[in-house]
Amino acid sequence: MRHSIAEPRVTTDFDRHLSPEGHKKAENLAQTLHKEGFSPGVIVHSPLIRSVQTAQAFAPFLPDTPLVELAEVIAAKPSLLRILGGAGWENPLIIGHNPGISILASHLSDDETVLSFHTCSFAEFELDALPPMKSRLVRWLPTPPDYA
Repeated sequence: MRHSIAEPRVTTDFDRHLSPEGHKKAENLAQTLHKEGFSPGVIVHSPLIRSVQTAQAFAPFLPDTPLVELAEVIAAKPSLLRILGGAGWENPLIIGHNPGISILASHLSDDETVLSFHTCSFAEFELDALPPMKSRLVRWLPTPPDYA
C-alpha cells in the first residue's frame, strides 16, 4: 500500500503529515478491507510521518495487529521481502512510498502488469513464501473507497 494523501510540502518531505482528506481516505480503506476480512499479521511502515499515520488508521479495525516501523520500507527494494521473511512476519501489510512501492508491487505481479500507485492505492498478493519464488496479484485497488 502507498501512504494516503499528505499535506503540501511545507516542511521537509520527512515531516509531512496526512491531510484531513488523507486521514479520511486511509480510514475508509482500512474499514473496507476489514469488512472484507483482510487481516494482516503485521503492518510494516516507513518512519515518515505520513506512512505512520496511514498505518495508524488501521489500528481501530485491527487492534491486535502490531505496527512496526522499518526504514527499509522507504525505498521498498525487493530485499525488503527478505527482511520481512527473516523476521518471521506472516501476511505483512507494507505501507510505503513511491516510486519504491510501485516498483516492488510490479515486481511481485505474476504477469507484465505495471502497478502505478497513487496515494492510498492498495494491492494484495498471494505469495508462496517471503521472499517469494511465486506470487500472484489477487486484489488491486488503485483508488480508495469514498464511503465510510
